[in-house]
Amino acid sequence: MAILAAGRGVHSAVSSLAQVSPTGHPSGPATGTPGPADDGTAAAIWGVLDAIGKPFHLNGLGVLCALGLIGWLISQAPKLPKRTPKQKETDEAIGKAFKAVFAALGRFLVGRPIGAKTAARKKEAGASFWNNALPEPEPLSAPPAEMGAIAMPGAVAGPDFREVLSDRLVGFTDWVGALPVPRLLVQASDIGAIVAWHVALAGRWAGRGLRGVLMLPVALWRGVASYSRWAYVSVLTARAAVPGGWALYVVAPDRVLTGLAVAGIGTGVAAFTGPDGLGKWHGPKPSDDQLYGRWLWSMLKAALRLPLDAQKEDWLAVPPRLDDEGAQVVLMLPEDFRGTPRERADLDEIVNLRLPGDWVSQWRLMGGGHKAVWTARRAARELVGDEATYGPALWPILHARLGLDDDELMEDWLTIPADVSDRQSVVRLELPLSFVGGDVDRQELTALLNLKVPGDWVAKWQLKGGQRDGDHWVEWTHRPPAPPAPEPPDAVDINDPRVLAALAKLSPEEFLLGLDDHHDALIRKLSGETPHLALSVGTGGGKSAKLQWLAVQMVMKRGTIIGVDPKMVSLKPLRGIPGVHLYSDPQNAVDMRRVIEWLAEVTVARFYEKEQGLRASFDPIYLILEESNELVVLLKQAWENVRVKKGEDRDSSADPIWREAVGKILRLGRDANVHIIAVFQDFKDNEFGGASLTPLFRLKALGNYEENQWKRIFGSVPMPPSKNKAGRMAIVAEGKAVRYQVPFTLDALTPPPGKTIEETSETIYHQLYLDLRERHGYEPDGLYSAPPANSPRGIPKLLQGRLSPPAAGTAQSPESGRSGGIVPAQRVTLSKGDGLYDTSSDGGGDALRDALEGLLTRQGQGADQVADQAPAEPAEELLSLAEISRRLEAQGIIKAANTMTANKRRRKDFPAGQTDEKGKTKYTYSEIYAYYEGLGEFPPAAPKVES
Repeated sequence: MAILAAGRGVHSAVSSLAQVSPTGHPSGPATGTPGPADDGTAAAIWGVLDAIGKPFHLNGLGVLCALGLIGWLISQAPKLPKRTPKQKETDEAIGKAFKAVFAALGRFLVGRPIGAKTAARKKEAGASFWNNALPEPEPLSAPPAEMGAIAMPGAVAGPDFREVLSDRLVGFTDWVGALPVPRLLVQASDIGAIVAWHVALAGRWAGRGLRGVLMLPVALWRGVASYSRWAYVSVLTARAAVPGGWALYVVAPDRVLTGLAVAGIGTGVAAFTGPDGLGKWHGPKPSDDQLYGRWLWSMLKAALRLPLDAQKEDWLAVPPRLDDEGAQVVLMLPEDFRGTPRERADLDEIVNLRLPGDWVSQWRLMGGGHKAVWTARRAARELVGDEATYGPALWPILHARLGLDDDELMEDWLTIPADVSDRQSVVRLELPLSFVGGDVDRQELTALLNLKVPGDWVAKWQLKGGQRDGDHWVEWTHRPPAPPAPEPPDAVDINDPRVLAALAKLSPEEFLLGLDDHHDALIRKLSGETPHLALSVGTGGGKSAKLQWLAVQMVMKRGTIIGVDPKMVSLKPLRGIPGVHLYSDPQNAVDMRRVIEWLAEVTVARFYEKEQGLRASFDPIYLILEESNELVVLLKQAWENVRVKKGEDRDSSADPIWREAVGKILRLGRDANVHIIAVFQDFKDNEFGGASLTPLFRLKALGNYEENQWKRIFGSVPMPPSKNKAGRMAIVAEGKAVRYQVPFTLDALTPPPGKTIEETSETIYHQLYLDLRERHGYEPDGLYSAPPANSPRGIPKLLQGRLSPPAAGTAQSPESGRSGGIVPAQRVTLSKGDGLYDTSSDGGGDALRDALEGLLTRQGQGADQVADQAPAEPAEELLSLAEISRRLEAQGIIKAANTMTANKRRRKDFPAGQTDEKGKTKYTYSEIYAYYEGLGEFPPAAPKVES
């Protein structure tokens, strides 16, 4: 009976289990009474038991025994002795370890995050077995019925499966307990009930597994549809690996074992190393609106006393990310909101309490659509570069000028680049709507920026339109650089076609100075208001090149050139050229004085003839005073040597050469066609022995100049850049500076082997002068007499007595030619005051006039006629004792002028001499030499000195 009862109970339990549908509805009457069974049902049950035991190599009976054993162990578990606390901790630790291992393995196999913490976070974010916290796809909607679609059945409502199962098992247990059977059978029925419970649950999970297999294509589709996201790919790969590998193994177990192993390893590596495996990908995070919006809304709703049914979406807008650039919180305000400072402060406090960050509000309460807008205040950032250098000094002034609030930050209004020297840099200033932007306002801001920030800045303004602060702005950029100023050419050859064409068009009084900034010919006249030229050229400025170029044109104009060159090198190419007379011995500065004095007398004579209508024109004479600063010193020393310092005949310490000779040429030279070209290192008025002569040089050219020189010479005329380049000069014309480049023979820059550039240049220019003299001709017209001869070089003191003095009169003589403008038919009587001619009523004239006419007659005749006539002996020159002393010293004879003056006073036999028009006593060189020769103080046979 007991066995029958147990078998009947098991059969009843299995039958009851079979009668429960998956949806919880019983397939038969839920009365707890088992329905009739047949052989087919028993076979099905044994088939299920065989299937369960097959993996474990058990048959149906073995499965029943195993289940019975498990049930008995479970029932006996409460009867085991109680564990100690230490044993409990050990068991729990072991259980947790196994649980963690199996949980990690399970998460890996299903594509879930391996880490427990990551899985927990995803679970909180709504992760499930299938979606892993990925966004669910949109549900597929069935087509409407009117299009012929079949309506899809909805879910069947009913009690939960586990509730029905529990109710059935409780009823079964109660029924069994009421039977009059032994306790062992009751316990067996308990075990059967427990087994049935777990079998039912296993069936439920098996059903879910089957559903998962059926849903696999859906999961594959979701992964493929979102293949661009690695999280989907890694999860899809992990989930598809197990069923895919099992399917391949079933189809071809012998061939794909190796492939499965490789695929399994690859899947594991992909899962472990992918973003999901490393925990770098997470499920969607709640937005800031979700985190803070509802709490903020509840307080704002209460503060504004809005209706209970007011919806947040109609009143409050919170951005998804509060830390985004330009994020704003917008609150619509009711029409009855007054907007008092207290009400505004309350709302500001609520927003700043409920939202992270520092929020500033803007209120719009005019007209309709009242609202408040909160914007996150930008934190002060670290200033770098030029922004840190100039920003703190500029911002306080701009802040006050624009009338901004005290808490406004510079970073919200002013932007200064890190490197303001960059030509592309931009300084930007946001302007409040209250900024008027008149001309004065604009000029003040631009002037302020140019004062505080280096550079020349120009502004671009945007002041039209706009509804809020910042819609108006101004941007400053560097002023575009001015186009490069035109420059004269770097070099100009004397054979340049532009130069040759300009030379061919010159009038007799015009000179081509060079090519100007526009590479055009720069021409000036040495006549009218500018008869003379002063050159102030620093070292390396090309004085020699300038003089050579002017001398080329002087020779073309058939002019006589008188060169005074203490430097001894600048005018070397002119040596030996007809009509050129050079005085370049710094030891014989008296010769330089004599030729300047001679030219002054020639200028007076020419001026007189032109004034009296005796002659209309003369060939030009050019006096070149090279190194005038040094020449002043030499002439002053020579004057100190010859002037009488004591007695009634004493001379002034001021050198008279500048006032009485040079000044006379400068004033009368324009009408006499006599011109001075004075070359200075630095053109100063105090260089002329106290005489103010600089105003008489109306045409001045500067080269390699300094700013102080330019201002001293040209005053307020803007100075062009000075370039340390030979031949680069500048003049002032019509109140503006004009630069030009002097032509030069560029062939000299490539000298032949063994020659220097200077030697080559000298040779080229010398030959050019000879060719030009031959081509244009030359006559010494209007000289009246030959220029003074150069004195022979004196013997240095250390060599006196060792070397014989050179013979006098061996110096270069002036070139022959027509000597004046007076012709025999136009004999006139000049006043004695002129100092040239004496009054003569009998037509005899004076000695100088006779000499000039004789020279005129001889130069107008042929060479044979000149040879037949004996030249007239000119009168010997009258000299002061100082001049005679200097000439004696040049012959190696030392006789001081003061000694001769003392002899004149004490000795009655001293020569009487002659008194000139100024009342000074002068002597001839011969009589003084003869006097001291008779005293035995001079050697006999004194050489004759030509006047």
